[in-house]
Amino acid sequence: MIKTIATTGTLASLLVAGSVSAQSTPGEETFYDLNQAFAAAMRCTDREFSREDHNVIQQYIAEAAGEPIGAGTRLQLIKDAKARVHKLTLAKGCSQEEVAGSLALYESELAGLL
Repeated sequence: MIKTIATTGTLASLLVAGSVSAQSTPGEETFYDLNQAFAAAMRCTDREFSREDHNVIQQYIAEAAGEPIGAGTRLQLIKDAKARVHKLTLAKGCSQEEVAGSLALYESELAGLL
C-alpha cells in the first residue's frame, strides 16, 4: 500500500529550499520526498544498493507518484533531492532533522521493498 507522505511541514521546507515549486503537483511532491528518502539512505546507511535495488525503488516511487511525470521533471526532482541531502549532511550530518525524517520515510516506505 502506498502511503501519503507529503506533510505540510515537509512541503513548506521544500518550498523554502526551492526544490519543489509552488506549482508542483502532489505526485511531484511525493516523487521528490521518496527520492530524498532514498538519497538519505544511500548517504547515511551502510547498505550497498545494487542496480536491481535502484530499479525496484524507482519503479515503486514512479507508482507512488500516482501520475505521469515527464522525464525532464523526474530527472530534475531526483537531482534536487540528492543535492539537498548532500548539502544537509555536509553541514550537519545524518542526524540533521530533515535528513532524519527522510531516513524514517525510507525505513517505513522503501526499505521493505528490498
